[in-house]
Amino acid sequence: MRALFAGLISVFSCAMAGVEPMDKQAGELAEALSSDAHGALEQRIEECNAKRVIIEPEVLIATEAEEKHVLLAIGYHSIRSHNECTEAAALDFLQAAALTQYAQAQGFSGIPGQETEDVSSLVTGNWWLELRAKAQYLDNVPAEARQTLDALEHFQRPFHPIKTWDAYVEVLDAK
Repeated sequence: MRALFAGLISVFSCAMAGVEPMDKQAGELAEALSSDAHGALEQRIEECNAKRVIIEPEVLIATEAEEKHVLLAIGYHSIRSHNECTEAAALDFLQAAALTQYAQAQGFSGIPGQETEDVSSLVTGNWWLELRAKAQYLDNVPAEARQTLDALEHFQRPFHPIKTWDAYVEVLDAK
């Protein structure tokens, strides 16, 4: 009890003197959260990449969509499914990165993490690419073709876009 009382007096006297030990400790915790979240995001990206498959050309051919529409669908859905697969880990990372950046801006933590800023930009950039791909897809693929392509179960999971396209084109060229 005496130790608790002494600890509280120490904290209060530091606060009154303008020293904020809890902020410094919170800044260090934010940096640790950011580091852990970065590791978790990298692991999740690896897991999602390991799940990627090549969509069988026959599945795409069966949609009877034009080749250019299939290409746009592959582009959009590959980014979307990857982002969806990594979304929870990406959001956790961005939250931790924001806390770290706040702590650094307030002077509560040490050296600004360029790596944190770089990874944040990559995550946000990937979401931006998805929006651009979706805009292109919506503008250039008729609603009926989109409805058929969007219904493909294969587009709901991560897949290899280039290998899928190459396999599709190879079968089309053979016909």
